[in-house]
Amino acid sequence: MEEKIRNILIVVDDFKIGGIQRIALDQAYGINNNGMNATIIVLSSKPLNNVPSFIHAEKDLIQKLKIEFIFLDGSKFRQFKNLFSIIKSKKTKLLICHSLRATVFCYFIKKLLKVKFSIVTIIHQLLSMSAPVQRVRRVFYSQFTDILFAYSEAVKKDWDYRRKHNPFIRLISCRRNISVCRNGVYLPRINFNQGEFSNSENKIRRLIFINRLTAWKGLDVALKIIELTEFINTRLILVTPDDPNKYLLDVNSEVRDRILSIVGKSVSQIEFYPGDLHIYPATYGPSSRYIEAISINVLEMACFGVKSFVTKNGIDTWPELVKSGMIYEVDWSNEQSTINTILKNGASAKVDEINNARELIDIKNNLNKIFNAVGMGKFA
Repeated sequence: MEEKIRNILIVVDDFKIGGIQRIALDQAYGINNNGMNATIIVLSSKPLNNVPSFIHAEKDLIQKLKIEFIFLDGSKFRQFKNLFSIIKSKKTKLLICHSLRATVFCYFIKKLLKVKFSIVTIIHQLLSMSAPVQRVRRVFYSQFTDILFAYSEAVKKDWDYRRKHNPFIRLISCRRNISVCRNGVYLPRINFNQGEFSNSENKIRRLIFINRLTAWKGLDVALKIIELTEFINTRLILVTPDDPNKYLLDVNSEVRDRILSIVGKSVSQIEFYPGDLHIYPATYGPSSRYIEAISINVLEMACFGVKSFVTKNGIDTWPELVKSGMIYEVDWSNEQSTINTILKNGASAKVDEINNARELIDIKNNLNKIFNAVGMGKFA
């Protein structure tokens, strides 16, 4: 690998536990594992030891792959000044921004330093989920990048729709078109036990819910499912950065005894088995024109060999995983349809299907897309 592209900077707003932090860290893992040097710059203070964060949960792997973190707290001016110094000293040729604030910072730093480096910005949120003023601000800030990506087809379609139907958004977004760069997973951190899946009994063992416990993520749906007669002997595993106790106050004792909460851990620290099924019943509301049902947790589960059941009409980003039988669409509002879909497709995935999914989801594909977009050639 040429020296001129060895140092790559990845910028995020904070480093708790979430999808943005997950993809940023997996990108860093992939970069360092390929002989380059990734530095993750965080525009906030370092999470305390009692705050759930990947930096705590994956401390050993971070140290093994020598991932460097730099935390920039304080005022925006102070962050800009410190980021200026970092970019100048690192002599980077590529910045991957998961932060629109960072995108703007990097644009002006590039002008001030009068050096060439590429800014790649990845949008992780539907515009429809922002208030109108914030929506305009996000579109405007995005234009300071060199390459603009959406992490999903839903984000791109929503973006294009706003541009088509809002003349002002169309005007302020004329510099940069948006395309899709799908998320990925650093496979070595996912322990897929091929032998267990080769000899599985094909019966439902546990339902897995991995997410924050905010209302729209669908915890209430998960709780209703395990109350059903068809799942009366099924355990529910909650993997979340949130304290679940306040969300389970109204759950009867029999059901609560079947719930295991795992708080503040990375899925890499958890064992998954044949017969586990992942449910992601996110609800975007009736006014949502586009939805993205395949979160990075769904991708992680596929790499473990665990099938996912996701909200209907949000699978356009990963049609291959749907065709392969690793992901199934569900209309969560229809109880009988939900039961039938899960029971009909609850058998463990076949090893070949899982290996094909892992190949598709490999973080190398995500990084290849970025490298090709900025003219660095193939990543790996």
